Amino acid sequence: MVTVFDMARIIGASIGAGLGMGVGHTEAGLIGGIVGGVLGLLVGERLGRLPLFLAGRQLSKELSRATVAELERRLVEECFLSHLILAELQRRGVDLAPYEPLLLEWIHSDSPMHQQFGRASLQIFFPQRASTLK
Repeated sequence: MVTVFDMARIIGASIGAGLGMGVGHTEAGLIGGIVGGVLGLLVGERLGRLPLFLAGRQLSKELSRATVAELERRLVEECFLSHLILAELQRRGVDLAPYEPLLLEWIHSDSPMHQQFGRASLQIFFPQRASTLK
């Protein structure tokens, strides 16, 4: 699955390679174009990672500012963030045992997304229980 963040990296790398190749070729000929293209590709790919980094910081801020009740609500509504929400709850010293049944429910759900994220969170936060489900 390709995300918008993957696309940002690909587009950044492509634009960087194109610009680097153009500038390098103009300034130093064929060798300059090759070197500029490689350097542009690397720089562009790094810059293309910026949206993911910024989104991650924003989400981290949101979760750290949320109340436990808000985190619990988001856990139920946004299973794809379950590992991050459970990590925030754990960081605050909240007992995670009450959330194990929800993860087990997700694993046995008809939804592939719930199954995937339920299993992943169970493996992270309840590894003993996850090992029994093989």
